[in-house]
This record gives sequence, C-alpha cells and structure tokens, in this order.
Amino acid sequence: MQKDNYRELRHNVVQNLEEQMSVWPENMKLPDGWYVVGVAMKYQECLDYIETQWLDIRPLSQRSGIGG
Repeated sequence: MQKDNYRELRHNVVQNLEEQMSVWPENMKLPDGWYVVGVAMKYQECLDYIETQWLDIRPLSQRSGIGG
C-alpha cells in the first residue's frame, strides 16, 4: 500500500495505561494494553488530536513519581 493511501485510511488514537498515545489503523487489532480514545479519523487528524491532548509525554508512572 502506498504511503499516501495509508494516510487516507481511517485510524484511531489509542492510549495505554501509562497514558502514552499512538495512531493505529482502524481495521487492525489493538495490541494488549491499548484502548481506543475517541472516534476513527484520518491519520493527520489523529496526529493533530494527539498534539493537543498529550502535552506531557512522560509515562504516567514518571509523572506521578511511581516509576522512580
């Protein structure tokens, strides 16, 4: 699949328990420990969403002082 076509497919913003975010194709099974945030959208829209929502990229355990 060409890169441009891939970016036109619908994707989900996904998040794990450490509150890290990623973009995942809508039609692919999520890895264990990840869940969908919001609704499916185009790749760039997912990136734009992440940019506005994931302001502190440290894992939750580091932000809360749990992880050392």
